[in-house]
Amino acid sequence: MLSLDWNLLFTVVNLVIFYILMKKFVWNKVLGAMDKRQSKIDQQFKDADEDRRAAGALKTEYEGRLAGADEESARLIADAKVTAKAKADKIVDQAKLTSDKMVRDAHQTIEHERNEALQSVKHDIAALAMDAAAKVVSKEASELDNSAIYDDFLAGQDGGDPV
Repeated sequence: MLSLDWNLLFTVVNLVIFYILMKKFVWNKVLGAMDKRQSKIDQQFKDADEDRRAAGALKTEYEGRLAGADEESARLIADAKVTAKAKADKIVDQAKLTSDKMVRDAHQTIEHERNEALQSVKHDIAALAMDAAAKVVSKEASELDNSAIYDDFLAGQDGGDPV
């Protein structure tokens, strides 16, 4: 027959009792702690995913704002260029009008002074002719005297004093 070793039976009974006690007192606590730890890990992964999504959304928003800022700065630069060109054109047009007026005024002044000089020359010539005529009439001179008067008159026209 089989002989049963009491030590072996005692060890098996001890193991079964140990298993029952462990399952009743420790196993639930260990499983509870493991479940808590697993739920904590799952929550951390969930939070990390939410943070990643939020960071992606913020990145997209900032990139959109940056693109908007680039567009706005380009628009402002274009507006400034248009305004500066308009001001420059206005200044150039104003300068052209001013220079045209100055040229017209200069031409008018030159024409006026020319007319005054012509009138003065005409007056001087008339006065000289009158003086010469008076001398011719007042003198009873010969042909030689008339020639001398004529020479004096011409000398007076060259810058000398008429007689």
